[in-house]
Amino acid sequence: MMSDNTRHFRILSIRVLRFHQEEPEEPIPAGADFAVNIKFTLEGNKDDNVIRIIFDVDIQKSDEATSLPFISIVTAIVFKFKEDDAFTINEKGKVIITAAVLNPLVSLAYSTTRGILFAKAGSSNLASLILPPMSITELKNQFLSSEPSD
Repeated sequence: MMSDNTRHFRILSIRVLRFHQEEPEEPIPAGADFAVNIKFTLEGNKDDNVIRIIFDVDIQKSDEATSLPFISIVTAIVFKFKEDDAFTINEKGKVIITAAVLNPLVSLAYSTTRGILFAKAGSSNLASLILPPMSITELKNQFLSSEPSD
């Protein structure tokens, strides 16, 4: 028997909103240091019962913190829920969702972004670049620290 907290969803769409790559002349050696900036935003639409997670990732050489990223990707993954009570939206437009519902969405969205980036850089001199695995806690803490306070 399923728990009352079970929420059913499906991936409605996966889109690459932006991809930019400055390919170096030489292949990047495996294990090279990079600065990775990862942000994500959460949007909801109660009329359609969907949540959209947008990941914005920039990668640059770690010794060139002021330079433009040599890879930049923005993805949007839309999840559609079967249940009407999977999330709410407050009066300020902020999505209110439990960790039990948010965690698998963030995990799927980040893993999908990692895979898209790997596929796009796969045959270039950036082939050794793979986004680092991140825990859901790290990703959510980064999200919470970037949100404007109420």
